[in-house]
Amino acid sequence: LLFCPCRDHPELSEALCEEMMTRQLELADKVSQHPVLTCLSPWMENLTIAAHWKGTWCERLLKSMYYVTLRHGDELPLEIERLWSTLAANRRNIIPVLDFLASLGTHTAYQELASMLEYLGVSKRICLYLARISPQQTIDHLVYEISLQLHEDEGAAGSSGGAGMGGGAAAGGGLAAGQAGQAAAAALQFADVLAYEAAGEM
Repeated sequence: LLFCPCRDHPELSEALCEEMMTRQLELADKVSQHPVLTCLSPWMENLTIAAHWKGTWCERLLKSMYYVTLRHGDELPLEIERLWSTLAANRRNIIPVLDFLASLGTHTAYQELASMLEYLGVSKRICLYLARISPQQTIDHLVYEISLQLHEDEGAAGSSGGAGMGGGAAAGGGLAAGQAGQAAAAALQFADVLAYEAAGEM
């Protein structure tokens, strides 16, 4: 039998994938990136993203994969899709990945429009990769996340309205509610596009 490090030493997978994906952010040479990204796929078969991923190696890995997708998704589309697809092949990884994207989107929503559009483009690409592996699970959880966000936004808007007699404080609350509403509208538009395109992949 051939020696296969990723199968004989699965305990190395987490640290190796995290380290190599982080290094990809420092490389500008496409020729060097191709073999590394290709070789990572078998190691990613061993990974399980924890439900509580924040503050762990899971978050660091997902951030690196996100930014590698942002920077090199157009140059190396097949290699990057294979990595996300390999991760999604373990169905337990899909919801944590979507939760990571939702968390990142919440942070990005209050930045400038260009950042939000950039986020939507990359997230759409990643979600489509996941949807090609498990369409219904991907779309169902995405809709759940957006419904949850809308519910929270409505609660925030209601609180702001209730404090309307507070003058300047109410104005600040109205501005925050307006920003939240814009973020929610963008998220819903994103969900519609994803659902349409993902349905085409089924």
